[in-house]
Amino acid sequence: MHMVKDITKFDSILEIADYFKDQETCKKHLEQLRWGNNIVCPHCSHENAYRTTVGYKCSSNKCYKKFSVVTKTIFEGTKIPLRKWFMAIFTFINNSAGISSVTLSKELKITQHSAWFLLHRLREIMRSATPKKLFGTVQADETMFGGKESNKPKSKRAKKAKGSSLIGTTKTYIIGAVQQDGNIITTLSDSNAEDVLIPFLKDNVEEGATIVTDAHRGYQNLPNHNYTHITNKHGKHKFVRVVDDVKYHTQAIEGFWSIFKGAVKGTHRYISLKHLSKYTAEHTCRYNLRKKKPADKFIGLLGMVSNTTVKYEKMIAGKYRSQD
Repeated sequence: MHMVKDITKFDSILEIADYFKDQETCKKHLEQLRWGNNIVCPHCSHENAYRTTVGYKCSSNKCYKKFSVVTKTIFEGTKIPLRKWFMAIFTFINNSAGISSVTLSKELKITQHSAWFLLHRLREIMRSATPKKLFGTVQADETMFGGKESNKPKSKRAKKAKGSSLIGTTKTYIIGAVQQDGNIITTLSDSNAEDVLIPFLKDNVEEGATIVTDAHRGYQNLPNHNYTHITNKHGKHKFVRVVDDVKYHTQAIEGFWSIFKGAVKGTHRYISLKHLSKYTAEHTCRYNLRKKKPADKFIGLLGMVSNTTVKYEKMIAGKYRSQD
């Protein structure tokens, strides 16, 4: 297997563009990343294959299928050169506010449709990531997302739903939990009631953890589920609660909402509910990689996309609940 250059010290798009100068260099890097020194057939997982003029062929007498390093990855079937894919991945994962398809299309000299397709493939990969449970001190909160009904013509306004449900409206709740100095997990829901919030936290936070929330009553029964619950009631100029000389607040989760909504307004401009879970997954993943170096973020995401394929039909599907 061809030895590839150590790229862990790359910290700019220029270094990525200079090193990955052609399709062959990109393929050799993908081969090392995907297979190491042991080529595996992506069709049947057989470990012996032989090289052909255009790729590889499985040596199993039950398979004998041809394949290449991009088979069954998001790169399969794309007309965008791998070099531009690599540049897009580096830019995408290292831009804290994300990047729009319009901007990416101009930077890579591709069509806006191709840029949109590329970005949604990356977001879909991020949405499939399985997070580890949070532990220790965890902040939980929810925020409403969607346009104001008052901005629409009266004939197109959704009828008001009962209670906290948003069913039938153009809004949804984004629910999140973030570990102190750690990762965040998010999901979408039509409701922020207890029967949604408690199961979400039980699925994503280890028992015995301390969960800090605002005064929303949907969290009030957390102690019945083996959690310590700290309620931080926001008052005038009061955002921190001290319990036994320990300071508790919800500034991390509220900061994430601010970053996400700022990106929506400044970068994406508009996100439909149909694709909202992909965008929340994007910003969730980027937040969780915030402490890593640019090259490590790039290598991590490239590793994810090198082993996964995303079908167009799945990408444009209208199901938006990422963890249902």
